[in-house]
Amino acid sequence: MPTPKDALITQLSSDSAVTRESAIARLTVIGARAVDRLVEVTRAGASPTARAAALTALERIGDRRGLAAALPLLSDPDAGVALAAIALAGAFVRGRHGVAAVDRLTALAVDESRPASIRAAALDALKALGAATIKPLVERLSDDPALRFAEPAAMRTRIAVAAKAPLTALLTIVEEIRERERAASRDERAQWLEVRGDAHALLARRGSTIALYDLRDAFEQATAPLPAGFVAAAAGVGNASCLEPIAAAYARAKDVYWKKALAGAFSAIMKRGRLTRRNVAIKKIAQRWPAAAEAFGVSTPSRTTPPRSRAHRL
Repeated sequence: MPTPKDALITQLSSDSAVTRESAIARLTVIGARAVDRLVEVTRAGASPTARAAALTALERIGDRRGLAAALPLLSDPDAGVALAAIALAGAFVRGRHGVAAVDRLTALAVDESRPASIRAAALDALKALGAATIKPLVERLSDDPALRFAEPAAMRTRIAVAAKAPLTALLTIVEEIRERERAASRDERAQWLEVRGDAHALLARRGSTIALYDLRDAFEQATAPLPAGFVAAAAGVGNASCLEPIAAAYARAKDVYWKKALAGAFSAIMKRGRLTRRNVAIKKIAQRWPAAAEAFGVSTPSRTTPPRSRAHRL
C-alpha cells in the first residue's frame, strides 16, 4: 500500500512547479528517512524534472548520502539535472566529506568540452571555499574566452531551468542578479543587466508583478538604453507606478530608438490600465516632464484666458 512518502516521491515528476516545490518541502521535513528513496529517483529512469527535484530535496536535507548521488550527475547532459547536482555537491565543499566534491567540481570547471554555463556554475560552487583557496583556479581560468562572461551565462541557464518554478524562486534570482551586478566590473555589469532583463521578461510572461519594484528602479536609474527584457516587462505587467520612472528615462534619453521603446511601453501601460490624463501619475508627468508628456500624448492642453470685454474693463 502506497505511503504518504511514496505520494511525495511521485509528485516530484509533476508538471506543476508548485506541486513539486511542495513535495520537496515536505520531503525536507521528513529528512534522513527520505534520503534512500530520493537517491533511488536520481539513479532510476525518472524524468529529468524528477531527478532535478530529488537532488534539490537532497541538498536541503544535507545528508552526506546525497553527495554520493550527486557526483555521477555533475556531467549529466540535462542542464537542470547537472545544475541541481552541482548545487548539491557545492553544499559539501567545506565539510569533512568535501574532498571528492572539490575534486569533481574543479575538474568540471576546467573541462572545455562542457557548456560554459555549467563550468561557471561549478566554479561558483567552489567559491564557498574562499577567495584565497580558489585563487589559483580563478587565475587559470581568467584567460579562458568561454568563461569571460560565464557566470551570466550560468544564470541564464538557471532562469531557463526555473521557467516554471515558483515565483518566489524567480524573485530570489532577480535579487541575486542585482547583487552580482553591483559587484561586477563595468563590462560584466552590462552582461548582468541583460540577464536581469531576461528574468523580468520571464516574470512578465507569467503575468507576475512580484519584482515590479526592481523594474521601476531600473528605469529610474537608467542613463543608457536598457536591454529589451525590461521594456517587454514594463509593457506586459507594468502599472501606473511605472509611468513616472519611464517618463524620467525618456527625459534623459538621447537615443531615438530608446525613446520610441519607452513611448511604446508607456502607451501599453496606459491602454492595459485604462488610464486617463486624470491619473495622478500622469498629472505629475505633465508638470515635471512636459516634453515627455507631449511625446506620450498625455500633455495637459494649455489654457488661455479669454480677453475681457471692453464693458468689463470699464
